[in-house]
Amino acid sequence: MTVEQAHLARQPSTTSARAVDHHTCLLPEKLADLQHEHHEVVISTLHAHLDHDACLEVVILRGRSRDVQQLGAKLISTKGVRHGRLVMSSPDTVSPHRHSHY
Repeated sequence: MTVEQAHLARQPSTTSARAVDHHTCLLPEKLADLQHEHHEVVISTLHAHLDHDACLEVVILRGRSRDVQQLGAKLISTKGVRHGRLVMSSPDTVSPHRHSHY
């Protein structure tokens, strides 16, 4: 494992889950723009339709704690987001074993 790989493995993984009102003017575009502006920490996004008016979005982030917390706060506080939560985790809390997988 390279030094860079070891550093990335120790960075926290974060999910930002939001219930959004898809009728709010330009909300999907605003959320997508924020994610593109921070492409270095956005790993993946899941968008699910809950009913006629509501969608659930989950964004997986990885990077420095400060960076992912700031982006999560921006995404959650965007007008039209009904509910949001940022959940931080790190490999140390998820995987207690220390051997390599190659």
